Amino acid sequence: MLYSHLGDAMAATSSPYLFESQCLKIDQTYKDLASILPRFPSAVRPTYKNLGSPSTVSPNLAGIHPRFPPTVSTCLSDAFLIYFLCRGVHAALHRHRSSPVSSPCTSSDCTHSSSCRSENGACNPGSYLDGTNCVQCPAGSYCADGKTKQPCDIGMFQPNTNSVECIKTQPGYYQNVSGSIAQIPCDEGSYQPYVQQYFCYGAPSGRFQGLTGQATVCGTCCGWATTKDNYNVEVFRCSDPTPNSYAGSGSGCLPSSNNTDCATPATCAQDVTGGCPAETWGA
Repeated sequence: MLYSHLGDAMAATSSPYLFESQCLKIDQTYKDLASILPRFPSAVRPTYKNLGSPSTVSPNLAGIHPRFPPTVSTCLSDAFLIYFLCRGVHAALHRHRSSPVSSPCTSSDCTHSSSCRSENGACNPGSYLDGTNCVQCPAGSYCADGKTKQPCDIGMFQPNTNSVECIKTQPGYYQNVSGSIAQIPCDEGSYQPYVQQYFCYGAPSGRFQGLTGQATVCGTCCGWATTKDNYNVEVFRCSDPTPNSYAGSGSGCLPSSNNTDCATPATCAQDVTGGCPAETWGA
């Protein structure tokens, strides 16, 4: 229809009065185009800066065609503007229809939109394909191939979204549930010297751990012993009739007839940083 209006306007240039009716049609066409352009997806939207009313954006052709009255020149200018505007929309739509549905993505593109997929149909790493949409990988999971979402294995965790891998638990920590967002500190009376673990070792007889989240365990001092067979948190000082013990031994308190050849310290406690009073195990 626009091309028809333009042709009618060109044919009517010899008569300003006849041309005036074509101007009204051109002006309405311009307004219709300006109102629908924002509805186009950004990928197919032609860019025309400073779109306003035809009278504000159209160059005046009176200087080029002095034989035309100013109103005719302005209207002719508007007609050409709409003509090229329509050509831009037509060309953009043609490119959109002839391009693949899924276009390659870069880090600056729409990371998680349904149109943001690579040529093999995958989403960006850190996202997964849910039907036809790319969805951000949730915390506790990883999306390395851009297609599937995988929960973090036991001994691993991931607190962040949009991740391509999970994090190994650190010494002093563990995680025994898959799909976790955090690592768990070892309780008092236990320790873990290794990474990527799903449990903590208990502090056995003769060793103890009074703090949480520790990678090591302390041995008892001479003349001191633990109260339990495992998961010991504290120690006590041996006394008569069993005042002796070996350092770090699980044998408990021994009678005075057992000469341990070591002096009994006044205290046998960890410092606030977890430092041991005697031997350190599990480092």
